[in-house]
Formats: sequence, structure tokens, C-alpha cells
Amino acid sequence: ALPDFFRLGLGSLRERIREPLLHRPTFLFAPGTFGAQFYARTALSLATAERLFGRRNLDRGFATYYRRWRFEHPGPEDFLAAMAEGGGEDLAAFLREALTRERIPDFRVQSLECSKYDVPPGHYPTPEGRVEVPLEADTDEEYWGLVDLPATRDANARVWVEISDPGRFREGAEEPGSVRWESFPPEAVDDAAARESAADETELRKPLYACRAQIEGPAWDHLPVDVRLVFDDGVAITDHWDGHAPWRAYRSRRAGRLIEVRIDPAGNLLIDGSAANNGRRLEAEPRFTAEWSGWITALSQWLAAGASLWL
Repeated sequence: ALPDFFRLGLGSLRERIREPLLHRPTFLFAPGTFGAQFYARTALSLATAERLFGRRNLDRGFATYYRRWRFEHPGPEDFLAAMAEGGGEDLAAFLREALTRERIPDFRVQSLECSKYDVPPGHYPTPEGRVEVPLEADTDEEYWGLVDLPATRDANARVWVEISDPGRFREGAEEPGSVRWESFPPEAVDDAAARESAADETELRKPLYACRAQIEGPAWDHLPVDVRLVFDDGVAITDHWDGHAPWRAYRSRRAGRLIEVRIDPAGNLLIDGSAANNGRRLEAEPRFTAEWSGWITALSQWLAAGASLWL
């Protein structure tokens, strides 16, 4: 498809693009980026606007622009004003940012890691009486049931995740950073790997895992994105991130491990510089690894057979 072709070409040049679309004079765009700027970046910005704000709003904006400025010589501000009137302020705000930012946006999953959760030493009240976890104790089955906090197991079956967000500090748009626990409704996952452990949160004797993931983004003011977190107990959650901060971190403490993080799972952000770094799995998928191993083996055999003809 044409959007995929444009996205591939734009992504290959993302490190060389340094000027916004409204850059003047246009002949001073970085060498080799003219076509990507004029065609690919413009088309993908509009396609992203359509995915985020709807085809109807985009069409209304263009209809307003055409009616008002046909047979005239409009400028960028005239275009944005027509988009705001016909398609809405949010649509116009995104398009203004897409036209004036020097770099194309690039969301990516920076890290994902999990480890067995160690129960902190101390005294814990239980129905059978107080239990002490000594300093030198190893985390084992004897202590797993002691950590029964809302942030680990929720009676309403919601999934709790700690979110760290540094906020943004730009003139006229300051937002303080925060570290907070948020709960999300669980979504069923049709993925064999996500059901591997079959962890049951109603059983307090299950081990807990501490997992952390960090994602990064372009810190645009009008480019929200969904982030999907998948756990190996068969559930997933979706965080609707406004994208204002340059990074965002997730930390979970659950019986299910966090095995996958996916930014923009619906593929709405066609203007994103690279879709390849939008996801990460804790471990490689066995089927994918097996298929690649088969291809590499076949290629090696083909090369060896070809070389033998020359010997």
C-alpha cells in the first residue's frame, strides 16, 4: 500500500530530516530529503490526522478550505484556520505541530525486564497471627502470600500498574511529573505465550514478579498514543498516553509477568518514524525463532551447494 511505501522511505531518512515542513526556502531542505518532506511526510501527516480525528472531520476541514480559498492564494495560517473551523481545534492543533516540528516523531520501547519479587523483611499480620520475614530469608513459597496489597491483587479483578511520568515544562504548557498507581480493566488475550503460566490471582500462594518497562516518545503536544501491556496470565491492559512527556515508565508487581509492550497497537500513527521499535517482548516468540532458524539453515545449505559447484 502507498502509506506503507511512504512510511518505509520516510523512516529510512528520519535521522537526516532536521527542518519542518514549513521551512523556507524549500531549496535548502537537507540534500536527499526533498521528496520525503514534500510527499511522504505530508501524506503520512494527513493519514495520521484521519486515523486520530476521523475521516469526516478531515473532509470537513478540506471542504471549508476549498470553499473559502478557491481561486485565491492562501498561506499555511489560512489552511490551519479552515481546518480548525471545519474539522475542529484538536485536528488543527495536530496539523500545526506536524507542519512546524523539525523532527518526525518516533515512539519506541526502550526496555522491558522482569524478576521474581522478593518479599521485604519485616512483620506481617495474618489471620493465623504475625509472621516475621527475616533479613536473610530467601523469597519462597512460605512468604509469597504475605504481600496482598491493592497494587498486587485486586478483588475487582482490575490490574494495577505504577506509572512514572516526568511531565513537561514548556512555556505556557507546564505539567508536573508524577509517580502513581493506576488500575485498568483487564482485556482477554488470545496468545499462547500470554497464557503460559496460567497464574491465578485468587490464589495467594502464587509467586509475584516485579516487572518494569520504559517507553520513549517525541514529546509532542498533540500526538496521543495507546500503549498495550500484555501479561503471561492471559490478560492485557491499555494505557491512553497523551504523549506530552519524553518518556514513560510502567512497573507491575503481579503473579503474571509483563511479557510484551506494544505502542500504537492499532497502527494509527503512520507518521511515526519507525514501527519496528514500537514493540518489545520479554522473550523471543518460539515460532518466530524456529521460522528464522529454518530460513537461515536453508540459506546456508543453498550457499554451501553453490560453493561446491566451484570446487
